[in-house]
Amino acid sequence: MSWLTRLLISNWTLVLMPIVLLGVWLSGVWVGEGRTQRAWDAERHQVALAQAREEQKSADIKRSQEQINHEISNEFNQRSAQLAAGWKSGDPVRVRSNPADSFEHLSPISASSGAVTKAASDALPSTSRDEERVTCDILAEDAAQTTLMLIELQRWHEWQLQLH
Repeated sequence: MSWLTRLLISNWTLVLMPIVLLGVWLSGVWVGEGRTQRAWDAERHQVALAQAREEQKSADIKRSQEQINHEISNEFNQRSAQLAAGWKSGDPVRVRSNPADSFEHLSPISASSGAVTKAASDALPSTSRDEERVTCDILAEDAAQTTLMLIELQRWHEWQLQLH
């Protein structure tokens, strides 16, 4: 036998020990890699679920806001038409001061004062209305329209606050 074979047989633990240690190290790496990959996959899945929940919440809020805007727009158009019809017919026009109020608690929009006649008021030219003369009646109608817009804007704001 050669001297190398005799050395290996007499010191077999020196040869076997590195092989066993290498096997243990490789199995540890393999098991650790698998656990790390599973943990990584679980974390990515959790992030994807959280992102999907946020997107769904955002879509729900957007859909709710669009619905509220649509309802307010429709109600505003209806009230605006009623307001315009009331002004044209000469009937007293009322605008709610609070959307939660009932119709019994409506405050009337003040009519022109009796102390100033319509003929005595100065009409101002307006280029935005195709050179139509701005009179007190038109200004009063604009004021009522603005009040209605403000009430609807306040109502919309309250609904937005309730969403959050």
